[in-house]
Amino acid sequence: TNTLKHAKAQALTLCVMSTPTELIVDIADDGRGFDIAATRIESRGKGLNSLRKRARVLGAELVISSDSCGTRTRLVLPVTAPLPTAEN
Repeated sequence: TNTLKHAKAQALTLCVMSTPTELIVDIADDGRGFDIAATRIESRGKGLNSLRKRARVLGAELVISSDSCGTRTRLVLPVTAPLPTAEN
């Protein structure tokens, strides 16, 4: 929703990958980007703060980068149980 509403992006890419120890979710758009540091100071919205809090609770790493060419959000979640495979 934020990508459409605020970033005015034309394209969004979602990539989900897994390894035996991690689940990685990578989301990128080609929108106008935003100032990440300013959003931490202003804290007007709850979106990014909520994402950071949820990642922390899960023990995940959340990395958000943004510039005038778009925004990328990457979540790396540790996996303690085996991930399902095509055979399962």
